[in-house]
Amino acid sequence: RGGIRPGGRKTGLGRVGVRRRPAALGGASWEGWGKFCVTQKGMEGEDICSFYLVPHDKKLLPSFLPGQYLTFKLDVPGQTKPVVRCYSLSDCPRPETYRVTIKRIPPREEGAPPGLASSFFHEQDKEGDILDVKEPSCNFCLVLAGGVGLCLIGSVIGVTPLLSILNPLFTQLYLRAHWCFHFLLTHTQ
Repeated sequence: RGGIRPGGRKTGLGRVGVRRRPAALGGASWEGWGKFCVTQKGMEGEDICSFYLVPHDKKLLPSFLPGQYLTFKLDVPGQTKPVVRCYSLSDCPRPETYRVTIKRIPPREEGAPPGLASSFFHEQDKEGDILDVKEPSCNFCLVLAGGVGLCLIGSVIGVTPLLSILNPLFTQLYLRAHWCFHFLLTHTQ
């Protein structure tokens, strides 16, 4: 029942489907780069920050499927070209806002630079800033079905796509048991 979305496959945990454009439940999707305003920036843990984004034109947002991400085009000072990065959506769909949660990537070794885009978000991006964002997309995403139980496993910042899967489970009636295992390297993460 329900079938598998084109390009999807069955797994032991449910269905994984490939889908580029979800049906717009609230607003219409957009082509290319859209302008988004950062309305809130909040620390979630050591070097982990959530960013809440609303469309600059104040239109309703299209919905998205758990596991999808947003693509950002950033004008990072000192870079000759825009920096493009993708970050997972970390909340359930809401018609007025998207949330991404980003970990600041430290230098990989002594003297190496920290993560370029993550440092930009943490250190320079602030509430009221306007960012260029592409509509939600993904290489795979979970298609939630009411009769399928889930077991999710993630670690450190890998929890962000899990949050977009778990949050709808609390807002809709799913009659199966669900498990989520999340591992941290230190107690401050």
